[in-house]
Order: sequence, then structure tokens, then C-alpha cells
Amino acid sequence: MAVAKIIFPYFPQYYYYAVCGANGDLSQCPVTDRLKTRLMQAKLTLCRCQNPALSFDVTAASTQTGGVAHVILGDQFPAKMDLVIVQTAGKLLVDDEICTGGGPSTSIYVTDAPC
Repeated sequence: MAVAKIIFPYFPQYYYYAVCGANGDLSQCPVTDRLKTRLMQAKLTLCRCQNPALSFDVTAASTQTGGVAHVILGDQFPAKMDLVIVQTAGKLLVDDEICTGGGPSTSIYVTDAPC
């Protein structure tokens, strides 16, 4: 859950949640090099949205290779996504984003459509 909170930080001065790397600088974002390359080449963010969210909820499940953070951004028309997290060199990093319940065809490596 801590990784998801870094990916979608809260900005109290604006009362919303944004996405790490929205300014094009992914250097402080906990993502793998593979995902960083995809995001930069496609000019995407892990939000796959245009506007910040007023609410954020996350639950997580661990796996043998890391875990999955189930994220819900927004409340009226929420974006629901799963951050696939892997352990790399002792760090937990996001390696993929899949729309919740959407399966592999909704991976950020396959589509840039919003979740």
C-alpha cells in the first residue's frame, strides 16, 4: 500500500490526489525501468486520466514476487486499477498496471485506455 501512496500522492494544498511523474519526471517514482520506458515512450502516467482525483482508496495482496495494490481513484466515476508490484534489488517497484477485473488486455503495455 505504501508504494501505491507514492504513485498517487496527496496534495493537501489542492485537496486532491495526483500521479507520480505527471510532470514527465519519473526519477522519484517507484517503477521498474521497463515501466518507466513504456510511460516515457507513450507519454502516459499510471493514472491514464486527465484530472486529479478527490479520493483515493487502496488495498493490497502479497504475492511470491511482490504484490498487487488495488487502487480506486475518484468517487463519482472511479478509476479502478491494479498495480503489479515486484521486488527488484531489494525495492518494491510497480511493473505493470491492469484495470481491475479487466485482465491482461488492459495492461498499460497493451493499451493506454482509461480504466
